[in-house]
Amino acid sequence: MNDDRFAALAAGLDLVMWEADLPGRRFRFVSPYAETLLGYAKDEWYTPGFWQAHLHQDDRGFALAFDAAHAAESDRYEIEYRMVHAGGHAVFVRDLVVVRFDEDGNAIGLSGVMIDVTSDRALNHALTDSEHRFRAVMEQVPNISVQGYDPQRRVVFWNSASERLYGYSASEVRGRLLEELIIPEPMRDEVVRLHTHWLRTGEPIPAGELDLQRKDGSLVSVFSSHVMTHNRYGEPEMYCIDVDLTDIKRAEAALRDSEARFRLTVENAPVGIAILALDGRILQVNPRFCAITGYGAVDLLATSFAALTENGARDAYRTEVEACLSGAQQSFSLEARLQHKYGHELWVSATVSMMRNTSGAPEQLICAIEDVTEQRASKARFEWLAHHDPLTDLPNRTLLRDRLQQAMARALRAGKRAALMFLDLDRFKNINDSLGHAFGDQVLRAVAARLRTCVRDTDTVARLGGDEFLIVLECVENEQDVGIVARKIVDKLSLPLDVQAQTLSTGASIGIALYPEDGVDVDSLLKNADSAMYHAKDSGRNAFRFFTEAMNLSAIDRLRMENALRQALEFGELSLHYQPQVELTTTRLLGVEALLRWSNPVLGNVSPARFIPVAEESGLIVPIGEWVLGEACAQARRWRDEGIDTLTVAVNISALQFRRTDIVGKVRAALDRHGIPPGMLELELTESLLMHNAEEVLRTMNDLKALGVKLSIDDFGTGYSSLSYLKRFPVDRLKIDRSFVNDVADDPDDAAIVRAIVQLGRSLKLDVIAEGVETPSQLDFLTMEGCHSAQGFYFARPMPVAEVSTLLHAGIVAGGTQHAA
Repeated sequence: MNDDRFAALAAGLDLVMWEADLPGRRFRFVSPYAETLLGYAKDEWYTPGFWQAHLHQDDRGFALAFDAAHAAESDRYEIEYRMVHAGGHAVFVRDLVVVRFDEDGNAIGLSGVMIDVTSDRALNHALTDSEHRFRAVMEQVPNISVQGYDPQRRVVFWNSASERLYGYSASEVRGRLLEELIIPEPMRDEVVRLHTHWLRTGEPIPAGELDLQRKDGSLVSVFSSHVMTHNRYGEPEMYCIDVDLTDIKRAEAALRDSEARFRLTVENAPVGIAILALDGRILQVNPRFCAITGYGAVDLLATSFAALTENGARDAYRTEVEACLSGAQQSFSLEARLQHKYGHELWVSATVSMMRNTSGAPEQLICAIEDVTEQRASKARFEWLAHHDPLTDLPNRTLLRDRLQQAMARALRAGKRAALMFLDLDRFKNINDSLGHAFGDQVLRAVAARLRTCVRDTDTVARLGGDEFLIVLECVENEQDVGIVARKIVDKLSLPLDVQAQTLSTGASIGIALYPEDGVDVDSLLKNADSAMYHAKDSGRNAFRFFTEAMNLSAIDRLRMENALRQALEFGELSLHYQPQVELTTTRLLGVEALLRWSNPVLGNVSPARFIPVAEESGLIVPIGEWVLGEACAQARRWRDEGIDTLTVAVNISALQFRRTDIVGKVRAALDRHGIPPGMLELELTESLLMHNAEEVLRTMNDLKALGVKLSIDDFGTGYSSLSYLKRFPVDRLKIDRSFVNDVADDPDDAAIVRAIVQLGRSLKLDVIAEGVETPSQLDFLTMEGCHSAQGFYFARPMPVAEVSTLLHAGIVAGGTQHAA
């Protein structure tokens, strides 16, 4: 072992050559691979008891006993056992040992070679386990026949399904030839040839249907496929996998018969029938379907049922189909408007049912249609005549009563008013008497057309009879708004009418009753509006009167205010005050809201609650809003120059300003002109604005967000937001309306609403700010519920620029009653 050449040889081998003394097998020499094998340094191998200490505990007794016995009885032996690697895992080794003796024949030492056989042991175990698992699985496959054959086509495996299918037990077939068992006589030579070719070339036998022979001589149809594998000894084995087609063949025959009967029924059905794919494509139609739509079968097979319908029905159809696909329903019915091939429209009643396969999965849709154009037209005409005036096409008294009741209910929910106008044409009897009733009817039609142009689409114009009309105004804020509409009607009906080549003038006297002040039911409002109309006639005709004189004075005041407001911008009467917005957890100032103020030499300091509605109704809010935007940006720039650069300035944007102007261009221009970062500007949009033409609003909001400004929803909770739209709008903040904050500490309903808005904001990852905070109890509730920020008299009133700048430089607002003073 001390020979240099031997040591050099040992150093180049991936095995451990060793020499040890007896007793105890103390190593005197190990080759360099010892360190690689077990991970211990060579010096550690030479310590006494190394071998015993690193034997695997499960092999320790066996290996020590084996070593002692062979050292005494034999001059060489071989043993496999496990050693423990320095990393803690077991290493299987095969030890080839030679015993050394002294001159007296006594064993004095051992020499040996230690080889790592861990991977060999693992591979053998894996092969054995794999073969056991394969055979166990193949044995348990319930309805698939699996047979295994050796290269001479003798049976080596035959599962239970094969016993049931072919009638032979496993013990009967083991060792017998494939062709003698299940291959009919005419096929045997070909089967032998194919198996021999497969074994020689590796080219598999094609899968396919075969008629094989049972033990009793009968034939069975199977789908047969073939696999070649190798057993644990590396010898090839061939497996045949056969699926019994008996039930499938029987089902196919029944299906063909059923389909034939189905086609005959469909072809002769009195209704239009189409078979649809799950994506709506038309796969098959009957003659009646073609007759109803006017399209030939070839045309229809190139399109879908949804494509034949108008948009509303198309969306409804897709929604219903989705419900069928999800399993929520099996069928549905709808009426849809279709475009006939030759241009005219027709209505069909469609019933769509889901067809599923045997496993219950959706497969196809069957759609049956009937032409209901005439029935629908007749029904619509009957319903229309029951609720409309045939002369003017306006709603009649019956429909008017229903519309008024609905308007009253909506006004009650919204905390607003509804108005009923009773209109009587002045001197209409003279027209009838002098020009005839036919001419008078033409005048009434012309008056009806003009009245429609004076009100919103949501309002109702009705004809009561003769020359009397009724108008319902939905959700009005106050009597001033109603007075503006009444004045518009009086002025428009005073203009000359051109009827049958004649020009004449008429006027109208209008009486107005408001809900709920002048009545809480339809009859009371009708009576009081009628009474007010007679007062209008008594005052000289071509005028309007409210049921109470106080309302008349208010309407006059509204007109005076509008005239003054038109000059406010020109004379510099408008200004901005700013109210701080505070982070609740830190009382840190986050920003301010710019609030418009008006001081008029005659009217004095006019409340925004009075002049903002006038500006909205008159359209003056558009130029005023543009001035507010520019002034707020200019002030933001001044604050930034003073070192206040983390502030957000919130500006209210009216619905008219948003819709009627290029709001994106206006905002971009203001930012560029004053040179402020977009993040300093926050635009507050009302909740009701978002729900009108939502897709167009969404596009505009996305363009605003692209500029970098912040967006918030003002007065949140007072409108009727759709959550499906809300989650799409790119807003940063929700602003809880003060009407909910006011009683939040005492009213469980308001508390629940505020809590829900805060939780909604958290779910949508939006900040939530509450306005109108005035008391410690309100503040405590909002803080406890996790509201992000707030503004209100508790912190500070809206202040002029000089006062708010002092707070902004301080950076923190200390809440308390001193700020409400």
